[in-house]
Amino acid sequence: MGNMRSHGKVVDFITYTFDDGTLYFTVRFSDQTSICVRYACDMFAVGAELSDWQSGDFHIIREYMKPIPRMVQRRGARQAFTHSGI
Repeated sequence: MGNMRSHGKVVDFITYTFDDGTLYFTVRFSDQTSICVRYACDMFAVGAELSDWQSGDFHIIREYMKPIPRMVQRRGARQAFTHSGI
């Protein structure tokens, strides 16, 4: 997360909000500066396979995987990233 320094600053207030799947945690200081930490939890497919269970055992016939685009919000603008998975 980089080098966030707030030593010696006086906290004015702390807020948290949840918007569009992201949790924002903000510490506002009395000098009108702030630190905001954003948390996001995404769930996406990382693999798929066609399998045969006729023998009672798991046997992969074919594995499938395509890059999955993920949308990540950066200061008001959406930016697409690709997760290649397997």
